[in-house]
Amino acid sequence: EEERLLIINRLHAVLRPFLLRRVKKDVLQDIPERKEYLVRIGLSSWQKAVYKQIQEKGLRTVDQGGNVTKRSFHNALMQLRKIVNHPYLFTDEYTVDEDLIRVAGKFECLDRIIPKLLHFRHKMLIFSQMTQVLDLLAEYMHMRGYKYARLDGSVGLNERKERMDEFNNKEENTMIFMLSTR
Repeated sequence: EEERLLIINRLHAVLRPFLLRRVKKDVLQDIPERKEYLVRIGLSSWQKAVYKQIQEKGLRTVDQGGNVTKRSFHNALMQLRKIVNHPYLFTDEYTVDEDLIRVAGKFECLDRIIPKLLHFRHKMLIFSQMTQVLDLLAEYMHMRGYKYARLDGSVGLNERKERMDEFNNKEENTMIFMLSTR
């Protein structure tokens, strides 16, 4: 029993720098009421065309073998997820211009919403499961001249705190915080 407690204490000491524990009652007064809106966004014509090609190719791959393999199914599914986020996820080279927005329904929507929210000084959190999407969003933010903070798995512990503090600081002009969920 004593050895077990010693191991647990050592584990706590090792993990302490990486964990932030906050009790709801301690931070509840600082948190504004959550507002969540579901916005259905259509695909751009380019996204629709590529989506259809991937869908047909993926289904053909599955049908040729006569059975669905997990690998081919997940690969087709991942490609479809990429295309609904942004078609530039399929290319290494692209120009950062108005096409960055025009070719993706979600980016067109963001381009309409963000200026309005910024006008009224609303802070925004933008989440993505793909860091590649955050890369494209960063290009968009630079193109529009928006100040933002970004947090993903590549950011070290000290810098994480700095970025969160920057976003939470009312004196700063950082109104957009982009975060990866993985």
